[in-house]
Amino acid sequence: SNVCVCLLLIWMQKEHWVGLFFYIELLRTFYLLRVCDYKAASQRVERLDTAAKSELQRGQHIKELANELRAVERTLGQLGLKERERSALSHKQRQLKAQLRASCGYDSLSDVLDYGDKLLLAPPPMHGEWLPRTAVFVLVDLMVVMVGRPKGIFKECAKRINSGLQLILGMHR
Repeated sequence: SNVCVCLLLIWMQKEHWVGLFFYIELLRTFYLLRVCDYKAASQRVERLDTAAKSELQRGQHIKELANELRAVERTLGQLGLKERERSALSHKQRQLKAQLRASCGYDSLSDVLDYGDKLLLAPPPMHGEWLPRTAVFVLVDLMVVMVGRPKGIFKECAKRINSGLQLILGMHR
């Protein structure tokens, strides 16, 4: 029953609780691979891959909004701004915060920056639980390789292995 409520929330607010989607799909995919149901696992991996690509784009969009908000807030903090400029910048700040709130559920820069490598699992009372974004994307890349290799898609597999390695190397910089 609680799982159904959580799944309903995900369906309604999937963009905010995308971590739970990845968690459930990864568990199902691991199970399907364990029981050697490669056809169903392949379908799940395609779904995970599509979701990961979408989440990467969304993360990039959030980062761009955060950078723009940072620049606006830096300018607003300067002395000697004319009232018209301050008013226009305040309006822009409100717009950017609204866009961020719609994209990731946060509107303050500190929360958005903290959001960076987190795939949130659930709304309150479990709020705060998350999966590491980069690790999930590396797992998805590896699963694409696992289901793609038997099909003979070696170039795509090599590309995905390199993608996963780049994500891992980016984590340790």
